Amino acid sequence: MCSFFAYSSSTSYSPPNQQPPPTSFSKLPPFFASQITKCFLNIQTSETPTRNIPTREQFENRGFSIGCLGRNQENSCSSNVCYHLRYRTFDGSCNNLVEGRSLRGAAFMPFGRLRPANYEDGVARMVGTSKPMPNPRTVTHLLLSSSFVVLTVFNGLLMQFGQFLSHDITRNTVTNFCRCETVHEECANMPVPLHDTRFKKQQPNFCIPMTRSSVLCGTGSGRQGPGRIPRTPINENGAWIDASQVYGSNPNQAQEMRVGALLRTLPLPNPPFSAVPPPAQTESSNLVTGDNRGNLFVGLMGLHTIFVRLHNRIATTLIQLNPHWNQDRVYQETRKIVGAILQAICYQEFLPSLLGDRLKKHIPPYSGYNDKEEPAIAVEFTSGAYRLHGLIREFYQLADSNFRKIGDVRFVSNAGSVDLIVRTGTDQLIRYDGCPNKKPQRLAPAVTEELFDVSDMGSINIQRGRDQGVRPYNDYREICGLKRLTSFQDWPEVLEPEVKNRVAALYASVDDVDLYVGGLLEAPVGSSLVGPTFTCIIADQFRRLRDADRFFFQNPGVFTQAQVKSIQQTTLSFCICATGEDFKRINPNAFLVENGSTTVPCSSIPQLDLTPWREIPQG
Repeated sequence: MCSFFAYSSSTSYSPPNQQPPPTSFSKLPPFFASQITKCFLNIQTSETPTRNIPTREQFENRGFSIGCLGRNQENSCSSNVCYHLRYRTFDGSCNNLVEGRSLRGAAFMPFGRLRPANYEDGVARMVGTSKPMPNPRTVTHLLLSSSFVVLTVFNGLLMQFGQFLSHDITRNTVTNFCRCETVHEECANMPVPLHDTRFKKQQPNFCIPMTRSSVLCGTGSGRQGPGRIPRTPINENGAWIDASQVYGSNPNQAQEMRVGALLRTLPLPNPPFSAVPPPAQTESSNLVTGDNRGNLFVGLMGLHTIFVRLHNRIATTLIQLNPHWNQDRVYQETRKIVGAILQAICYQEFLPSLLGDRLKKHIPPYSGYNDKEEPAIAVEFTSGAYRLHGLIREFYQLADSNFRKIGDVRFVSNAGSVDLIVRTGTDQLIRYDGCPNKKPQRLAPAVTEELFDVSDMGSINIQRGRDQGVRPYNDYREICGLKRLTSFQDWPEVLEPEVKNRVAALYASVDDVDLYVGGLLEAPVGSSLVGPTFTCIIADQFRRLRDADRFFFQNPGVFTQAQVKSIQQTTLSFCICATGEDFKRINPNAFLVENGSTTVPCSSIPQLDLTPWREIPQG
């Protein structure tokens, strides 16, 4: 286990740093710029939001009764200006301080679109309602599901971190009331073909149930007229990369998860565990996390545990460095650091692994905060390009400290169970290193046949794109710089003639192919793990999330130069070493396949130097 580089009387360290006022924040509106000096001396650590957002339970009850979410109220950013200049809100509002933009990137705001919505009636009716479109289950079975595995140099952590990151920035808001027998305009159930081998023992009218995405009230009306607004689905999470999956997306939820400056954990008396997030009161088998999907898979639980422990270790060190700070100050500074570390891992390790040599082509070097940029998560990203279920393998191995295999974890069988992580600890689970990721161009049968009982993620992904009005694949080729397809056979990004023939047999026209299907079938481009269309959409989203974020860790004024340097050298390998039960060696790049031959001692991994956060007490 690594130690943080904290101040001690026998340690040489850089001179103590007094936190500077955020004078370098670019493009601050005049009122906020005028408050900088005052706020430097008057540090506010408690958020006092004027915007009320529903809890998930409240939304589900209200959404079921009225079928939509009401218009969002603005958060009065000027009412607690000193807080908003220094710290993020939990719901993501007041990141952009320009009047009329305070809700950009906030929770319970609409998803964005790269192209206009695609509905049969222009506003709500899914494609395939009247015009024939292939059954998503048939498309998945004939095109997307395959037991054939092409391995990569990256391990299972890449897949799991991608999901962990997804739960920070996006959550499709649904009420999930549809069953096969439900007849309702908000149900988008998919009939299962009679010849389907998986469901052959089920009743004749069996289906894969799906409830349509919840939308903003006043959108999706079928009435004629120029004022009709297409269905506008809602993102329940804030768009920013800010570790909301760890801390929660509203102040009340965040308060319940903390004890003073620390995050609440459950101590366990027996090795290997020292602390895990506490179980839910109603379900002792679930961990309480900032995003309640943290219990879906054991690897995801492992990452949640790592970042909870990381918060508590950083907070403990900050208390030692700054004993004059109160608990709220320690908590907020730690939350700010953890969010910045997540950003550093995303842009310096995760995206270079996922997008390879295409990354620099699509995401230029950071040039500063842009208050005109739109951060909203695009439906094409969340319901298409970033649906990376193809990375999932059926089995992942457990390994000991010498990277020797000691068992297997079946991805599907251990979904939703915390028992395994409590028995084994995080170390064995995080050592996905020896198990290569598969390329994401096809879905493992476990994902299409066994995940979540009667669900098929391939079919759900196709149907969700239609539900949210995502345009056909061909339209996104154009905005990504590719030639528009005119025939199935003239499709250079799909290499197998048999695949082209199957697509032609399923879809009437190249202009009908679903974005998720067409993008997934593309061969990887360069050293990217995905094809050119998905590479383009993923890169565009992460570029906008970076440039539109006033609190992006490299934006001058958010941190001092010394603090930025410390964050930049922090890696996922460090986070694992610093929080594991007995992690001694690791690959410097935690996403690379490892059998133990290229590991280094955890002590040689660059440490998080927290001395730049030491302050000289005022007075």
